[in-house]
Amino acid sequence: MSSPSSPRSPACATASSTRFAPTSTPFRAEQGCLAYQAVVDVRDAAPGFAQFGPDSFIVVEQWSSLEALQAHAVAPHMKAYASKVKELTANRAIHVLEPA
Repeated sequence: MSSPSSPRSPACATASSTRFAPTSTPFRAEQGCLAYQAVVDVRDAAPGFAQFGPDSFIVVEQWSSLEALQAHAVAPHMKAYASKVKELTANRAIHVLEPA
């Protein structure tokens, strides 16, 4: 799963990322969490590579099952994090993927 988040500005992206760091430990400790990491566009990407832009950061997650992901979505610490970054987020999209 990836969650592209488009904060309102590059400064909001930095603030969102800063608020993410301390909350990621309980996320990673959840049953079924295989990976959980915030990422941003690589600096100085080669021409032709798509970028989300300086106002975005992405959370890349991997879960052992759809049920584990669904439990994560309603976990109290997830709801607390969402409320901490709500005013910083202009757009949020969640993509749930599976191996091809």
